[in-house]
Amino acid sequence: LQVPFRAPPARQPRFAEPQVNGVQASVLGAVSLGLSAVCLALFAYTGVTLAKYTPLYEPLACEELHSALGDPQMDADWVNVSGIMTKRCGNPNHYGVEVSQLGRGEVFVLQGNDTLLPVGSCVVPDVTFPTGGAAVGESRMSIVVPMAEAGTLLAAPTLRVVSKIRVRSAAELRFFGVGIRSGEDKDEVCGFEVTLATKKVGPSACAASLEELAIPDVGAAPQVRLVHMQPEHLAANARRKNAAFGLVLAVTGLASCALAVLGLRKCCCGGAASREAQFDEQKDDKV
Repeated sequence: LQVPFRAPPARQPRFAEPQVNGVQASVLGAVSLGLSAVCLALFAYTGVTLAKYTPLYEPLACEELHSALGDPQMDADWVNVSGIMTKRCGNPNHYGVEVSQLGRGEVFVLQGNDTLLPVGSCVVPDVTFPTGGAAVGESRMSIVVPMAEAGTLLAAPTLRVVSKIRVRSAAELRFFGVGIRSGEDKDEVCGFEVTLATKKVGPSACAASLEELAIPDVGAAPQVRLVHMQPEHLAANARRKNAAFGLVLAVTGLASCALAVLGLRKCCCGGAASREAQFDEQKDDKV
């Protein structure tokens, strides 16, 4: 009686599935750690940018360079006088500041009873104060007075000249190469004294209103004056800036930590699965 021969069943590679899972876990862990590093870099860049723009604005420091009145031009009905004032302003901020005039400026003579007599107009050409640098700004005046009133004004030893202008200050913060613009519109009242006999022009001063304006004496020495933003507007922009950067810091920081934990866990699981697969392979080979 012959018993038919049966081949023993082939051994199943029990280690194949754990090894594949281990490779997948290791790859996922490496990808997670890479994304964590990217988020950490974004977190650091955002922090550096936030520190660079804090405080949001530092006042421009301006000093007068030259102020002068031209020779009067007269006819039978009018007296025309042109004038110019120049200032050099340094910008300590990490962004350029653009200044432009809105509408038409007005020029007055401040009389003894504190009333304003309209006498002409003024223009402030657009100027940009560069990052960490300085530029020269101008104010050009054109004074036109009827001959009937000119005699009284020209007879005064000293005139107090006041100008009213509306200016816009704009700046652009950059984040990841994207410009974020903001601006402020502000009314300014500026004044100075002038001695007509010698055409000597004294230093100027500016304020938000005529009541706050203190005009320096014609013989006073020029001083460096700071150009401030409106406190309410500056505080509101600072809050928006801090909220936006804070949100980016929170998202990138949490994402970096979560991805780092996930990546380490997957790498550890992948390594354990690979070692288990190698152990099973060695065990099967011995059997």
